[in-house]
Amino acid sequence: MPSSFNRNPATESVAAFILRAIRREDAESIAQPFLIVGEDGCGKSSLLKTLSASLHELGFDILPVAGRRVFSNNDLQRCFEQKSRRAVLLWDDFQYYLKRTGSEQHYALRGMISRPGAPVMIATIDTLPQDITDYKAAFFDAFNIQYVKNLTVGQMAGLLEGQERKARVSNLMLYLPATIRSLQIAVDIVNMSENPDEDLKNLLSWQSDRYRLVFDMQTVQSQRILISLAESENGLPLSELKVKTGQTGGALTPYLQSLVSKRVIVKESGDKRGTSYHIVDPLFRSWVVLNSSLTES
Repeated sequence: MPSSFNRNPATESVAAFILRAIRREDAESIAQPFLIVGEDGCGKSSLLKTLSASLHELGFDILPVAGRRVFSNNDLQRCFEQKSRRAVLLWDDFQYYLKRTGSEQHYALRGMISRPGAPVMIATIDTLPQDITDYKAAFFDAFNIQYVKNLTVGQMAGLLEGQERKARVSNLMLYLPATIRSLQIAVDIVNMSENPDEDLKNLLSWQSDRYRLVFDMQTVQSQRILISLAESENGLPLSELKVKTGQTGGALTPYLQSLVSKRVIVKESGDKRGTSYHIVDPLFRSWVVLNSSLTES
């Protein structure tokens, strides 16, 4: 990773806020838990590592938890054993726990972290589910929620300062989420070749296996819709989709709804043509265009 990427401006203010708050925690108080929200690749896991190092220096016991390894509250028992000093529970990918457990365990966990002297819980999650936002949910209003926002154009420019081929990296970022991980991927891909014409091809190659899996998992009707949408930069309304696919609106609607629910495509209120659909990921759209001659039957 380039030396300038040793910092992530998207997470710095969140780290500073949480550290200030935890410093004020009394050893036997009921701690305020924190939930860090941000899309995949924005730097949440790296932020937990930064907090771990800083909090360790401040004298806290650090209890790391990998969310994928937690299936019930039983997997957390070691975190709530008596400690000689205040502990901090750093829980990455909290969404796995929420999906695998029910409200009974949620209420039990909230009780565990609400005891005087219990570990301070800092968790990460991609999006806020109803388990957090619903007023009837166990964790409603439980967390101080901090958002890691995508990098701004100015922040990306600052991270690329002094780097060669900045324009090529910026061009690739048009196809990627504005996250620190995406920026590193773009830099690595540009460094693969001296020829700028190879950049998009190499980026597509990097994502090819994943995109092929996404496409192949769809029904035949959904694949037909994706190929039709990929051929239009601005998306298509239902009326034009019917013409391009040769299907009726009634036949297309359930598949459109399924693709929208999977966030493969998005439905937007558009211009005079009415509501339109388009593929969410512009890179996936490019992949479909380049491969449609192979996947079309």
